[in-house]
Amino acid sequence: MSKFKQEDEKEKPKEGLVDGGHVIITCSNCNKPLVDVLIVKPNEKKSDGTPFIWNCIAECCYCNDKSFITEVKGIFRAAGFIVEDKENPDHYTEITNLDDIVVDGDNILFKTSRRR
Repeated sequence: MSKFKQEDEKEKPKEGLVDGGHVIITCSNCNKPLVDVLIVKPNEKKSDGTPFIWNCIAECCYCNDKSFITEVKGIFRAAGFIVEDKENPDHYTEITNLDDIVVDGDNILFKTSRRR
C-alpha cells in the first residue's frame, strides 16, 4: 500500500450506513403500502448543525389519492413496496414502483406506479 493511501485512510474515518429502521408510507384513503423508506443515517446533521427532517408524501397509484404527511428524520433510501401472497410466498399480490422523487426544500413527494 502506498504511503499516500495509508495517510488518506488515517485522515478519513470510514462512514457506514446503519439500519435506522423502516418507515412505511401508506395511502390516506385506501391504506395500501406505497413506499418503503429505509433510514440509513438517523443522526446525520446539515452543515448548520440542525438534523435532517423531511416531510414526505406519496401519491397513490391505486386510488389516485395521497398519503398523509410522514416525517422522516435522517438520511434515507426509498423504494417501492412488495406485498407477498401469504399463502404462497413465491408470489406477490401487489408491487408498487417508485417512479420519481420530487424534492422541494424539506418536502418530498414520491410518485408511484403499480406493476401488474
